[in-house]
Amino acid sequence: MRHYQQGGVLIVSLILLLILTIVGVSGMKMTSLEERMSGNYKDHEMAFQAAEAALVEAENFIENANLTTSDFYTDPACSGTNCFKSDCTGGSINGSGGGLCFTGDFAVSSEPVNSCEVDNSKPWEDMTRWATAGQVANASSLTDLAAEAKFIIEFRCFTVRDDSNASADPAVLAQWALLFRITALANGGTSDSRVMLQSTYKKLDF
Repeated sequence: MRHYQQGGVLIVSLILLLILTIVGVSGMKMTSLEERMSGNYKDHEMAFQAAEAALVEAENFIENANLTTSDFYTDPACSGTNCFKSDCTGGSINGSGGGLCFTGDFAVSSEPVNSCEVDNSKPWEDMTRWATAGQVANASSLTDLAAEAKFIIEFRCFTVRDDSNASADPAVLAQWALLFRITALANGGTSDSRVMLQSTYKKLDF
């Protein structure tokens, strides 16, 4: 009888040891998974925050830059410092040279608002542009990123300065504001995490 009892204890012990091994291995896998999830979340948040910072920087550039309607002309073509060009090679922001885009037509006219036409191009969808020097602007130095955050600023013609003024005069620029679309692209701590954000910006004074 005692031999049977000892054999039963051994079997029970082995079963318990197997259960504890399974629980331990499962716990290790869960811990490893949680660590990867935390790392991915941190990486995504870094990319998101970097893209937001790039948007703010682009908005500040628009607000502080001394922009005039001649910066957007296609007929005659702009020749100034902050020219908005169809290939996004206009401007020189943070020394990166490029990032100012205008895919449309804008001719000198007595009614400038009516002479400005923007097409449906989406230059931010061309991923090769983001890797091409001189076609995007580099954001100010942000640490611990896999690559510099970048942005482009598109001129989208005009919008009414005062939303309550439904009958703004196309010949009176003071009744209108410049409209821009900003797109920012940023990586996190690794190239596996990438975030693209967009905003629209209305510049009242120019």
